Amino acid sequence: DCNKALHQQSARYVSAAYAAYYNNEKILRSAFIEEKADNFAIRYISRYADCNNSYGKETNRFIDAITPLGHISLSDTALNICDTIISVSDEYSVTSGFVMNKLRHYALSNGIDIISCLNPLNPTGNPAHIILTKEKVGFFTSDSFFNYKAFAQRNINAKRFIDDSIFKAHKNKIG
Repeated sequence: DCNKALHQQSARYVSAAYAAYYNNEKILRSAFIEEKADNFAIRYISRYADCNNSYGKETNRFIDAITPLGHISLSDTALNICDTIISVSDEYSVTSGFVMNKLRHYALSNGIDIISCLNPLNPTGNPAHIILTKEKVGFFTSDSFFNYKAFAQRNINAKRFIDDSIFKAHKNKIG
């Protein structure tokens, strides 16, 4: 009975965290500058990979998890797989997902095989991280859960993809 009660309580906490995440996602989607993210994806994928006219293969994995012990990240896995790490710092944990999705689509549509690392809070949504497998290049979200900034050769601030005027108008609604 105690285990059941703790499981239900944990499920409520995760549900509440997802509700806050979803709210942030709705608000920040309206402020997201698609063109900037598209240009970023094109520039960075082209820099690290040879594009071709085929379609890439995608493998979905988790390298992060929400557990009874809290958030666990297998960042050692990322460091072992990738020679180059690019961090996308994101205070609200949402914009980086939009950027990762742009990277994902551009890589796949240009014949590049990837690993999409799913977000444990929203596994059916935008990926948290993208790894170009053959090229050994990883694009990783850095926020309060994922801390890849310390390992990165390059750090990108996710705010550059947000329209500041829209963000400021809704900032008090973001949690």
